[in-house]
Amino acid sequence: MFTTTGGRQIFVKEVLGGAYDSQAEHLLRGDVDVDVDAISNEAMIVGDHVRMYFGPFPALLRIHLNFVYPKARGNWSRISGFCAGVIALSAFAGLVGTALRRSPLSSRGRGWMGNACVIGFALGSPLVFLLGNLSIYNEAIIWGLAWSLAALFFALRSREVRLNLIVLYFGSTLCGRSPPFPDFLSHGFSRRRWNCSGSRASSNGRIGRHLDCHQFASHGFLAGI
Repeated sequence: MFTTTGGRQIFVKEVLGGAYDSQAEHLLRGDVDVDVDAISNEAMIVGDHVRMYFGPFPALLRIHLNFVYPKARGNWSRISGFCAGVIALSAFAGLVGTALRRSPLSSRGRGWMGNACVIGFALGSPLVFLLGNLSIYNEAIIWGLAWSLAALFFALRSREVRLNLIVLYFGSTLCGRSPPFPDFLSHGFSRRRWNCSGSRASSNGRIGRHLDCHQFASHGFLAGI
């Protein structure tokens, strides 16, 4: 928070920070344009439309912020950057924690290692620089970093069997076929409890089921990830 605001300066108009507010207003009207006065020399003219080459997520965030506190229009860059920094740090901490979960280190050693990695990421990466100067350029970069780390964290956690079953269930539902997912949950199936030894296969159907079971235990679920 101190790096982002300098202690007390929260609502500050950063360089081209009002462009996202302008795009937010246009999004509510059903288009992705931006006012040329807000984007200035970074405007891209496409026919009769004024566009910008930055992603729209900060504009989507500003729709809600301007609804709650309209007087701060054009001054949300530091709040937005702070939220992105929190997401980036949380996602990186989750990645490190997941990686250290199977480490042979003691619980205290894993704690020290995890804290050292998070501090190293915060101070050794461009995160501090981006938070200290939240112009429209850096705000777009830090949101890209935050959601990239969050996507990596979700992808790593999605290898857990329960999440795979959720994906399998909803994917099958969208395709018109719904497997008995509640039964899986009620019986508490997991990779460790899935018994693939079983009895000897006496028919082709049972052989197929054993092969499917082995693939489930090896790759997470029947179709893999």
